[in-house]
Amino acid sequence: MIFSHRAVIEADVKNFLRQKKANKTVIRKLIDHTLHTVRQSGIPFFLHHTEQQNGHSFGEKLANAIESVFEKGYSQVIAIGNDTPDLTTELIQKTEQLLNKNGCVLGPSLDGGVYLIGLKKSKYHREEFISLPWGNSELQVGWNDYEKKINLSIKWLKPLGDIDSHQDFIQFLKRKNRKIIFLIQSINNIIASYCKKNSHFTISYQKNYYYLISLLRGPPSHL
Repeated sequence: MIFSHRAVIEADVKNFLRQKKANKTVIRKLIDHTLHTVRQSGIPFFLHHTEQQNGHSFGEKLANAIESVFEKGYSQVIAIGNDTPDLTTELIQKTEQLLNKNGCVLGPSLDGGVYLIGLKKSKYHREEFISLPWGNSELQVGWNDYEKKINLSIKWLKPLGDIDSHQDFIQFLKRKNRKIIFLIQSINNIIASYCKKNSHFTISYQKNYYYLISLLRGPPSHL
């Protein structure tokens, strides 16, 4: 299950680039990359966009989305977002295999959150799930508490970085991961193309990654 805002809404939430159109185009590219990764796994999937997410808090919205998958007759679910481009098809397939023997599989983010949740229906407890500290660096600790409360053994995957901020985005463009190099090049091309069409933006290429520089308040600087 891909739990994601549409690009136009995500662009308001995550400001990777100062210009909204460019920001939206890059975010759409990240979402498309996630969809491609999931399709390649061969596992049936569901996409829960903004209008399908019901609830007051993030935890409640995610819980309702997971329950909707269980209601379709599935006994386990793998939930991911759209902001972890290092997540591979192989890792998703590995999660499915691990879920056959484990009640829960989690992918820890470098910031203390999780980029993937694999959960069996028998190990899902709505109230405890919703009360997890979603959206902060204590989420992994919260999952450890969840593990103790319901007598669950969690299998942890390797840590991966996600993209939540402009700084995360810049670090992503510096990556040398061969598996996503085409994605990085594609995003660089999007930024370069946009800058060529807009005189108030320019782009410089340094040390194999792009910096997007706003020139709204003055003449173009010398590059």
